[in-house]
Amino acid sequence: MVVATVPHRGVGPPRQAIAPQLKRRRGARVKAASRAAEYYLDGANPPAAALVTAALAWRLEPPSAGEATALLSRELIPLYIQYLDDHIARLRAIDRHELAGRFQRWRARLLAPNP
Repeated sequence: MVVATVPHRGVGPPRQAIAPQLKRRRGARVKAASRAAEYYLDGANPPAAALVTAALAWRLEPPSAGEATALLSRELIPLYIQYLDDHIARLRAIDRHELAGRFQRWRARLLAPNP
């Protein structure tokens, strides 16, 4: 049992009482992110494999600004396109054509040439 050592007048439990819970949640998020990255990388030809792999490594050691910028510039839009294509297909499959159309327009904006 965790007991607060200072008077607490705020809303909700004192920080000392929730600190172990927060730490467990953070650990769970890290594990979930690692599993999600592994799942993504196990897919057929993931378009942003280098970015996802690097992002996992960046949790332990931050990248240089140039490294991060180059990788994000090259792989972030292909990652978004893959996300949008997946969701467009899922939305159409459940007859959510209006929302699928919005995702399609978002996709077109991402692929439009920069002025």
